[in-house]
Amino acid sequence: RKPVAVTGILLMDQRFWGDVCFKKGVGPPPVHIDDFPLSCVDFVDQALDPSSAWVKAAAAVDMGDELEDGVRENVECFARIIEERRVTAEAVPPKRRLSPIVLV
Repeated sequence: RKPVAVTGILLMDQRFWGDVCFKKGVGPPPVHIDDFPLSCVDFVDQALDPSSAWVKAAAAVDMGDELEDGVRENVECFARIIEERRVTAEAVPPKRRLSPIVLV
């Protein structure tokens, strides 16, 4: 259990998980990849300092059952959606597709 910095282009789940990590006290708020160089050194300094609040919070956070990663549950959920709603990518013209799976 270590401090974490969430960075990237900050779409959907990156923003969500970055905010969760920040609120749990295990790292800074999410940072767009273009701005990460401005905070990277400070993050690393605090993440490696055994007396930092982030290190202490990360060591104490309850991660639940660490053997259960949620993959099986997510696959089963997608299988139910596909079965119940007849998911198809062909239902949307290529220019309108945001992902390979579209609910119809």
